Amino acid sequence: MRVRLSLVLSVSLVVGLAVLLGLLLRRSREPPSPVRAMFASVGMASVLPQGAVILASEAQQGVLSSALVAVGDDRLRVMVVDDLDEAGAGAAVQEQWVHLASLFEDRQAPYPGQLSHTLVCPQAYRPERLEPVGQVRLLVRLYANDRLAYGGCSDDLLHYRATLGMVYDPGGRRLVRVEYFAPKQAAGDRDLEVVRSFGPDR
Repeated sequence: MRVRLSLVLSVSLVVGLAVLLGLLLRRSREPPSPVRAMFASVGMASVLPQGAVILASEAQQGVLSSALVAVGDDRLRVMVVDDLDEAGAGAAVQEQWVHLASLFEDRQAPYPGQLSHTLVCPQAYRPERLEPVGQVRLLVRLYANDRLAYGGCSDDLLHYRATLGMVYDPGGRRLVRVEYFAPKQAAGDRDLEVVRSFGPDR
């Protein structure tokens, strides 16, 4: 009885391993999606939701320089800067943060009235700098309009909640700006998860 039971278990184990190995081999032969292949051209990978479609892209000699990707109602925008050392990448990251912050600074009103001479952006719409992780050197959450532009300070002007990340690959000397836009009423943190997942594909 024990011999028969151990024989059945052994056969089941061998069959199970064979099926698993077959699935793994088949998966490794499947060509990557066009979006993943595009990111692979710059040595990058990301955890992307299913159904990502390239809306526009630019490449130089087969290497990605910029792209706009649709994931349902969400948008993913990527821009690549090549040939940057650590110091150059650090300067570019700092410049990006200064530029974003300057869009929301208090401004002189074009037609000063009796109540105020200054236009002030409410704190709720100002960019929020988050703790970067992995190869992400800058991580910011903010809002954007329907043209994926920043700087709006009222609810009626804003369409997307956005997460912006600056990802540096020291091995490839490459800085990638990744922006994920989700409709502002969307539940969850998919934008944050996708940007945090970006990194060198090694």
